[in-house]
Amino acid sequence: MKTKLQQEINEVLKGFPEYWHEDTLLKNKVIEDIRSYNERLIEALLSNVLIRDTYSLQLSPGIVFKIEDFISMLRYKSYWDNSYTKYTNEIGLTSEGKYLKYNTDVVIDFPHKDSVLEGGMSSFTHNY
Repeated sequence: MKTKLQQEINEVLKGFPEYWHEDTLLKNKVIEDIRSYNERLIEALLSNVLIRDTYSLQLSPGIVFKIEDFISMLRYKSYWDNSYTKYTNEIGLTSEGKYLKYNTDVVIDFPHKDSVLEGGMSSFTHNY
């Protein structure tokens, strides 16, 4: 069963036959074109009030399309809302809200800076 938002998105995308194979939406093609800022596609999506209200921010200079939120919806909408598989790429160590693999300010910090741990040893050797 599709939500009202999914129905609206499908209605907009039906105006783009290149995104369909029979009755199947070619989500990867849509995602590729959104990531390459296809103006015609983004304008069509934002012309729908429900889509614009859900996936954009209204700022004084104009509208900002929440591309990553829209792409996440396309990728994960077929999963159950409470399914862990929706978050398989979102689990990991973070620092200040950023995943460590995206953070360049990572430091290996040892609590005993006056000690040396040599390879193969199971305890610290103190240097005084």
